[in-house]
Amino acid sequence: MERGRFIAVEGIDGSGKTTLIRNFLSHKEGEDWIYDTEPTHSISGRVIRDVIRNGTTDNLVLATLFASDRFYHSIALRNKLDCGIKTLCDRCLLSSLAYQTTGEDALEFEQVMKLNACALVPDLTIFVSIPAAVAIRRLLDKRGNMDELESKKIMTTVFKYNDAIEYVRKRHHWRVEIIDGNLTPEEVLDQLIRILR
Repeated sequence: MERGRFIAVEGIDGSGKTTLIRNFLSHKEGEDWIYDTEPTHSISGRVIRDVIRNGTTDNLVLATLFASDRFYHSIALRNKLDCGIKTLCDRCLLSSLAYQTTGEDALEFEQVMKLNACALVPDLTIFVSIPAAVAIRRLLDKRGNMDELESKKIMTTVFKYNDAIEYVRKRHHWRVEIIDGNLTPEEVLDQLIRILR
């Protein structure tokens, strides 16, 4: 049996990555593609959501929790891949490299990678790229308001994602494809379909 594929789709909040995944899976309905997400819906994933909801922002705590959840996720993913299943995952390790390396208690990229030493690396990472201003506008349209701190965090995260992509390409030889998320949903979908042919 041919091995499946593990594709991670990444992007800042408001980039449209979740919409892209849903549109792609609708386009591929009837084929062996499934949706996945990090954090997972396991006990460890629920702990992460609770910790974030309660306002904990300590990067080492969050990075450790995500690494634990990702290890659990990797076991399940390996079984799916062995069965020939193709998985599109909403966020993965690149998110930890972007988010847990910002702020006053920022970790280094290498620290995050060491915590995730047992994690399964995606066969391909897709990064949906949009300007911070576009992401902020989309989130404002969706939520109605946003504080200045969150706006600054989004701008910082855009730069961190770019740094993280350069890091994993050069140091760990990841395959990362960047697509333009500042287009219509149909045009963004067309880019992903072309890459995954």
